Amino acid sequence: MTVLAERVATLMESATDGGARVVGADSTWTVLDLVRHMSLLPEVYTAASHEGPLAMSPSAEAMAATNAKTLTMADDRTLEDIPGIFRTQVTVLLEHLQDSDPDAAMQFHGHITLTPGELGGIAIGEWLVHGWELAKTVGAPWAVDPAHACLVIAAMNAVLPTWLDAEAAAGHSGRYEYRLRGTGRRVQWTFTDGALATRPPEGTRFRPDTIVWAEPSALLLYNYQRTGVWSNAVRGALIAGGRRPLRALTVRRLFHPA
Repeated sequence: MTVLAERVATLMESATDGGARVVGADSTWTVLDLVRHMSLLPEVYTAASHEGPLAMSPSAEAMAATNAKTLTMADDRTLEDIPGIFRTQVTVLLEHLQDSDPDAAMQFHGHITLTPGELGGIAIGEWLVHGWELAKTVGAPWAVDPAHACLVIAAMNAVLPTWLDAEAAAGHSGRYEYRLRGTGRRVQWTFTDGALATRPPEGTRFRPDTIVWAEPSALLLYNYQRTGVWSNAVRGALIAGGRRPLRALTVRRLFHPA
């Protein structure tokens, strides 16, 4: 995590045009908005896990408002200041996670709790995905390590049920299995009448309707809705099978964007 955080800080230092529009962003964020947001994340996660004053959004739908509110806390941060602030706050977050009971329940969005390891995985996901956006905007190289992607995908399993779009998922039932290439790991989702379980009950055999063979890095960016299905399918990064392979094309629509 420390090495990745330094990569993020170095990438931030390469940003010189704070007013540039972020490539691929659905919002109106500029580069300065994005790096301010990235610099705030370690503080928000540390404070939330302490049940501190930085309130996390109660739902996925409220995320945009929460992000806008927290951005006002960084109004005085410049492009020159932010990398140093980020490095300092990442150190605080890492020390907090390392000093915590590994089974401790830490507060997160949507009134859910995460273990320190899961919270660290979510933080890594934010850095990887926003780092990818920033790198595309400033024209810098950016690679997502498959091992990092696997950590994030595992942590996201604890969060995804609260990220469902209740209206889109209403009545949906089905079983999905993502097989992460080169790792031996599998991610299994079960939808039952619109409700999502991300871990099969102990001792049960999982029979997926839809199977996706996925490169971990590609699946991460796809699940965060930063890349499309066809660009991944064409290069073989995501390949669907099972009894209902076409469902792999639409399951992402059941979630709010991250």
